[in-house]
Amino acid sequence: MMSLSSSAFAQTVTHGPVVGAVTETSARVLVRTSSAATVQFQFSTSPTFTSPILSTVVNTVQADTFFAIASVSGLAPNTLYLLSPAHQQYADGRHTPV
Repeated sequence: MMSLSSSAFAQTVTHGPVVGAVTETSARVLVRTSSAATVQFQFSTSPTFTSPILSTVVNTVQADTFFAIASVSGLAPNTLYLLSPAHQQYADGRHTPV
């Protein structure tokens, strides 16, 4: 399990992130959170995430059982990318920028 929040927050990602629908230059990321949240991911070829490529910002909402799918484009073909949360904000205003 991956936690998008700092250790001070008990709410986390409960499913994912799962990367799929991968093409030469794009991908989608499925995520489920434990409550309503705004989530974004960053992709980079560097472990320090210099010059990351950001996914779309998505909202997990109760009507969708807190699932959402973020999209990323602009990836280079035949390149290994690392994935990290870029941002998570809960409905109550707490947020965890990375």
